Amino acid sequence: MKKFSFFFFILLLIATKSFALDDVIGQILSKGGAQNPAVLIQQIASGSGPITRSDYDRFWQALGINSRSDKERMTNSLRASFLLTQEYQKEVWVCVENAWLSRVAVRCEKAQKKLDLMKATMNDEQKNIIKKLDDNFRRMIESASKREDFKITEDAAPLKLSVENIKVIRENLEKMLQRIDRILRAEY
Repeated sequence: MKKFSFFFFILLLIATKSFALDDVIGQILSKGGAQNPAVLIQQIASGSGPITRSDYDRFWQALGINSRSDKERMTNSLRASFLLTQEYQKEVWVCVENAWLSRVAVRCEKAQKKLDLMKATMNDEQKNIIKKLDDNFRRMIESASKREDFKITEDAAPLKLSVENIKVIRENLEKMLQRIDRILRAEY
């Protein structure tokens, strides 16, 4: 679960840095939001059980967002950036699993479509960040097809790839996406 949290945190940082989300968050938080949105989203995403009305209210209250229009703005920004990045990651893990099972470095068409959507709103610097992310995922798919552990960098500890680990990460991403989707609504 720690490796999943690490990947989640890295992608959350990329999503919030890669899109105009910083401006939206800054504007909304200047109205009185008290908690870091990245931390709050991670807490909700990694929680267990159904999203309750209390969870929903706590999320929006912590951000200091009360009006429907501000909720819609934040929701649209998070869906276009953070959630899209997480959906991309989920599709890549589906491909990693398929590569492991088939021993072939499969093409990730669904992930590529998500990546193209992300790139459409980015400047060149942001595209370079996403290119590095995509390159790492392509190397991970290649490692999975060879049933090898994956190293993000030479000096990093390898990520143990096994069909069990891959499934756990993919299932956790799917669960996280469902939980976040329940929160990112203008109305509970």
